[in-house]
This record gives sequence, structure tokens and C-alpha cells, in this order.
Amino acid sequence: MTNKYQAGTILGLLSMAMILFSSSPVTAGVSREEKKELKATHRAYKETITDELSEAISLNEALRYGALQNAALRGAFYHWKASVHDIKQSTSWDDPQFSFKFFIDEVETRVGPQKEMFSISQKVPFPGKLYTQGKASTAVSRQKYASYQKAKLQYFYELKDAYFEFWFLYKNILVTEKNMELLEHFEGVAQSKFKSSMASNQDLLKAQVELGKLENDLLTLNDYRRPIMARLNAVLNRDVNMSIGWPEEIDHEVKALVEESVFEKFYENNPDLEKATQRIEETKKKVWLARLDYLPDTTVAFDYINVDKGPLNVSDNGQDASALMFKVNVPLWYGKQKSQVDEAKALRESAVAQHDQLENDLSAKIKMIYFKIQDAERQIKLYRDALVPKAEQSLKASEKAYSGGKVDFLNLIDSERTLLNFQLSYYKAIRDYEQRLAELEMMVGESLRGENDG
Repeated sequence: MTNKYQAGTILGLLSMAMILFSSSPVTAGVSREEKKELKATHRAYKETITDELSEAISLNEALRYGALQNAALRGAFYHWKASVHDIKQSTSWDDPQFSFKFFIDEVETRVGPQKEMFSISQKVPFPGKLYTQGKASTAVSRQKYASYQKAKLQYFYELKDAYFEFWFLYKNILVTEKNMELLEHFEGVAQSKFKSSMASNQDLLKAQVELGKLENDLLTLNDYRRPIMARLNAVLNRDVNMSIGWPEEIDHEVKALVEESVFEKFYENNPDLEKATQRIEETKKKVWLARLDYLPDTTVAFDYINVDKGPLNVSDNGQDASALMFKVNVPLWYGKQKSQVDEAKALRESAVAQHDQLENDLSAKIKMIYFKIQDAERQIKLYRDALVPKAEQSLKASEKAYSGGKVDFLNLIDSERTLLNFQLSYYKAIRDYEQRLAELEMMVGESLRGENDG
């Protein structure tokens, strides 16, 4: 019985050792900042959002509200979170195998018949395989993280693009209403001159025609508010029929962007480029994994056989048997491993080529966006500092001259049209600037609204 207890002790110790050593030898490759973001974002998604948008919606409020409501962004986050859990799985040993064998026909031995056999085994990968697999899985997880960051930046761009379109509509309506007030004033002036026989009825008709055009434009703009609100509601993941108050006045300020600084941020933060870089890292690790398949894995097993007492009078009668076994797979068919290595190398070269092409494509796109921002900035300064003030002066001069009978009513209407077009062009330039700046922020991976270089 002592031998049975000794064998049982050995079996128990070995089982415990296998359970302990079967834990992952590689820790998950997630940075501390990523862990914090995982916890904070997951907690935020679990909270119930009850806040309603203000009557006069601000851009920051819309961004905060929408970031927790957008379904695509939420899906990208949980896709990344799932890939983090996959790292632990890829770096863990296989489960130990336990088997029990009961002899229907007992095997007679010198020391007695064998009753049953217990066996436990553990496959142990060759050193370095799990570590390399963990690095490859970490690279995959970081690709998912880059995809999540891309989804976030893409969402912020779409929201800003819709928001500034809504803002431009608001400004368009205000300018149109203001010009209608001007035309109503001019209509009154023309009517007074007509009554005093200082102007013909034609001037009055021209004023009424222009006023009718603006009234029609205003109706169109007010009708256009519904699809614009529907677009903004869709981005915010709200019912498209919900009403949204006019946006707050934006504190527009032209940022001094330096192209070299923009590209530095692009190379450092662009999620598409980071995803392509991590794809290269993944394929490099898979090349190493393919090479490691040339090396054998080991399986350690322990067998314990329960032996009953037999008819022979021997000293070790009824003594249990035990065996420790080591087993390795023999990677004999080197053609298979070579093919795996060649495949991994080809995928690595493909990833490098795709990275280089992506970098060139994105760089060219940034050049175009940067040009559009510079062009919009130039137009903002032109209309704000020169054309709009001069058009206002011209309109005042034309009104004074018309009242004095020095110019005809058509000149006054032309001055009003010019001011209207310049004002709308000014706000359009601001809209274009803000939309392209938002697009550039999506490309460089961070906000540029505090940029003050140069």
C-alpha cells in the first residue's frame, strides 16, 4: 500500500505542476494607455446616456454626445477589445489531457492483475513558439486598435462635416433675411420717389422682383434644413426626424499650419499607416513562426496502473506500476515547413509593398487637402478684409447716390447683389476651411485647432 500512496503522490504532484505550468508564459502585449482606454470606454458605453442636445448645439457637445451613440464606432471598439483577449489565448498551452483505462479482461502480470490505468499528459511547445505567436497576435490586436482609431477619426470628421454644413445653412438664411430687409427698405425708398414723381414705376417693380427672388431662396433654404438635420441626426445615431436647434456661433480663427509639421503628425499618428505597419510586424513574426515549425514540440505524460494482488507469493505482489513518458513530434517532411516559410515571406513582402503604396496615396491626399485649406484661408482673408467691407461701402454710396438722383435703381440692386454674394462666399469659405481642416485632422490623427506653428 505504501507504494500505491507514493505513486498517487507522484501523480498528484505532477498534475498540480502541469496545471501551474499550463498558464500563459507570455503576458498580453497591451500598453498601459490602451488598458486605460479599454476600461474607460467600456464603462462609458455601459452607462445610459440621458443627456439631450441643447437648443443651440455646440460642436463639442455634438462630438461628446455622438461619440457614445454612434453604432459603427461602438462596433469597432468591441472588435478591438475582442482581439486583446485573443492574445492570451494564443500564448497559452493546450489543456492537459487526462485519460482513464479500465481493463475488461485483466492483464495478468507476475505481481498481479492490472485493474485500471490513469494517464495525464501535457504538450509543451518548443521554447519561443508561444512568445512569437504572442507577438504576432499583439500585432493583430494593434491593427484592430488602429481600425478603432480610424473609425473614431472618421466619425469625428463626418460629424464635423455635417455640423459645418448645418452652420453654413444657418448663416445663409441669416444673410438672406438681412438682404431681404435691405430690399424692403429700398422698395420703400423707390415707392417714396415714385409718389413724388422722382422715379418711375419700373424701380418699384425691380425691387419687388428682387424681393420675390430672395423670398423664394429663403423658402428653399428653410426646406433644406430638414435633410440637413436628418444627416446630422443620422451621424448622431438619433431619429432622423428629430429637431435640432441652430448651431452656436463658432469662434473661427485661421490656424497657421506648417506643412512639415502636418506631415510629422501624419507619420506619427495616422491609423491607416499604423495598421499597415503592424501588418508588416505580424508577417515578420509569422515568418519566425514558420521557421520554428522545423523544431519539435514535446509531450510529457505520466501513467499510473492500479495492480491487484495475484496468486503468486512474491515480495512485490500487488505493487502498482507507473511510467513517465516523453514524446516529440518529428518534423520530417521539410518540404511542408519550407513551403510555410516561403508563404510567410511572400505575405511579408506584400505587406511592405502595400504599406509603401498607402503612404504615397495618403501623402498625396494630404497635399491636396492642405492646398484646399490654404486656398480657403486666402479667400476668408480676401472677403473679410477687402471685398465685404468694400461692397458695404459701395452699397451705402449707391443708396445715397440713388436718393440724390445720381444713379438709377439698377445700380443700387447690383450693389445689393454683390454684397449678398460676397457675404455668402465669405461664409462658404469658412465652411470649406473648417470641413477641410476636419478632414486633415482625420488624416494626421489629432486635433489641429490648437496648431500655432509658424
